[in-house]
Amino acid sequence: MKFSKIIFVFFVVAYTVMLLFPHSNIKAQPSITWQKLYNGPFPTSSDNGSDMCMATNGNFFVSGRELSPAGQRAFVLKLKPNGDTIWTRYFTNQTSGSSYLTAEAVVSSLDGGCVITGSSDQPYTCKLDSNGNTAWFRKYGPGSVRCMEIIRTNDGGYIACGDQIANVRDGFLLKIDSLGNLQFRKNFKSGFSKIFYSILQSKNTDFILNGTEYDCELCSGNSFVLTLNSYGDSISEKPYTIEIEKMIQVENGYLICGSTPIDSIHPFNQVYIAKLSLGGEVSNFKIIKDDKVEFLKDFKVINENRYVIVTDTDTLGNRIAGVSIIDSMGNVLHRKIFAVTDYSIFFSVLPFENGDIGFTGTVETHLPQRRDVVVIRSDSNLYVKPVGITQNSSIVIQNFKLLQNYPNPFNPSTNLEFRIPEQGFVILKVYDVIGNEVATLVNERKTAGNYTVKWNAGDYPSGVYFYKLAVSSSNPLRTASFSETKRMVLLK
Repeated sequence: MKFSKIIFVFFVVAYTVMLLFPHSNIKAQPSITWQKLYNGPFPTSSDNGSDMCMATNGNFFVSGRELSPAGQRAFVLKLKPNGDTIWTRYFTNQTSGSSYLTAEAVVSSLDGGCVITGSSDQPYTCKLDSNGNTAWFRKYGPGSVRCMEIIRTNDGGYIACGDQIANVRDGFLLKIDSLGNLQFRKNFKSGFSKIFYSILQSKNTDFILNGTEYDCELCSGNSFVLTLNSYGDSISEKPYTIEIEKMIQVENGYLICGSTPIDSIHPFNQVYIAKLSLGGEVSNFKIIKDDKVEFLKDFKVINENRYVIVTDTDTLGNRIAGVSIIDSMGNVLHRKIFAVTDYSIFFSVLPFENGDIGFTGTVETHLPQRRDVVVIRSDSNLYVKPVGITQNSSIVIQNFKLLQNYPNPFNPSTNLEFRIPEQGFVILKVYDVIGNEVATLVNERKTAGNYTVKWNAGDYPSGVYFYKLAVSSSNPLRTASFSETKRMVLLK
């Protein structure tokens, strides 16, 4: 009887907690933020992170390609939640006379492993188990193919899309079962070329693809959305004047994202988000406002009403990674520029279960023919712990830089980010509009790297403030000190 009473009390308490805190997560994991570079065994290789997916126990995979004197080969990294490497696997083309193989896309196999695909002289897939052992490596007939996305399907298999590379490019589709056996491969022709960018499966098992087709070599491309049945047969295709590069399935339709063309309305390329109904009608078209040239790289859902957009952003001739957190109406909730070096591009984004967000891509290290894979893990507001980015104890930051604070305007806290290419004594202070010093945030010697400092202005009134970075270099050959000041707005 006593035991029954204990069980009853336990369920009453549990039910009360659920009523009081319906969305609480008692075991919510804290954020784990870091920035790291990864490279292969060749000192002059060009390494690129292309895609990411989850493994188990918070671990995750990064796929990509390495271009070195030995040729172009695919790789997969398995990383711990803190970015430490569990294992690395490289794959070369298994066909005589061909030297290129890439891993443009990776998807979890739900058993601790992953399946990759990419570019090669033949369409291919490769499955790795949780320990990095190859479960299969299979090719599916002749024809140089570039597969840019792969997803799991409702029947437990996988489907990949891209284009078949020839004088005239065809849209390409590859469907395999859970063991890698071919179910079908199909080409979709157009006037000159047709390219599939991404694919998803609807609730009724139809496949929805988007891409671009061209009528001639010099013609402007037209976007389309293609619906196929579960056998890969065409059901419908609808053209669009806007460029559709990524799609996310939502209730009663889709969210679409892409880059605007340059025309009389848009003086430079920018990224937009819009709603696409199940009937194919576009509404709620909104440009993600920014004063820089931007091209879409990835678009993922974080939760019910938050999405992350990754862009290739041109800032004063430098190519850097721009990241925006938006709601379903296109309102920007958070925005950050990740300038690891003057050439920093993210190609893929991975939301984590605890709210953190992962990014991968490539950075130019300013060494001859050298690029490294970059992986960054931020919190849900794009904050990254202020640590230097190093690879084999070699700093890759090349220039002093004070970045614009984010968010701005802010209330009550904001992040101030700066980078230094070498060790120096750093002072970061905040001043009010008439020049009075109100806060000293940094006053110490620091090693080279990227740093982010949070300023909580809860005790200060609304208004314009200035923050100034001053660095006295420890390099005896550099006599000039660096200083830069930027403006920010506290709006309560």
